[in-house]
Amino acid sequence: MSLKKLLVLDELVAANSEGWNTGWQGAYDYTTLAQYSDYLMLMAYDEHSVNHETSGPVASLPFVEKTIKYALSQKVPSQKIVLGIPFYGRLWNDEGTIRGIDVPIKNVAALIKKYDGDIVYNKKYQSPMATFTVKTNDDLSTVNGTKLPPGTYTLWYENEKSIKEKLQLIKKYNLKGTGTWSLGKETAHTWGYYKQSLNASTEE
Repeated sequence: MSLKKLLVLDELVAANSEGWNTGWQGAYDYTTLAQYSDYLMLMAYDEHSVNHETSGPVASLPFVEKTIKYALSQKVPSQKIVLGIPFYGRLWNDEGTIRGIDVPIKNVAALIKKYDGDIVYNKKYQSPMATFTVKTNDDLSTVNGTKLPPGTYTLWYENEKSIKEKLQLIKKYNLKGTGTWSLGKETAHTWGYYKQSLNASTEE
């Protein structure tokens, strides 16, 4: 009887929605990495991040889909692609002192409710956005180690609808599956609609 060691090689790769060949995104040689890896996890998030002065979606559906298409154009087999989905949003204030700080989606609803925020679902981006104002006499929340000063805020994040839209891309492009950044940031209901959505895609 012999024992065989199973070694699975996976590689996290930056999202490259525009086919960049320079900078951080362009540093990843998808074609070569796919040859030597069992799968590539596309970090299809941080479309807008702490590096952006203005607010925007973390992972709009067009951005995610363009990222998948680029990987396929680089001769990465679809069954070697794992789609990375964010379990967080990012927060900016109008003053520019808070720029894209990370907000776990499990904390989003309470933060919006606390400051009586308004929510809009952007159909173009397939991403929810909330705005709220922290007043001088409000109880100041601490988000990711940062106390929020008074001011007007914009929060782009993920919810059930936006995540389900991304999950549909797995079937559309026959991808290996999905990964996330990161475990522990999800809401109590996340895995329920994950299972529902993925099973529906498999059964259709």
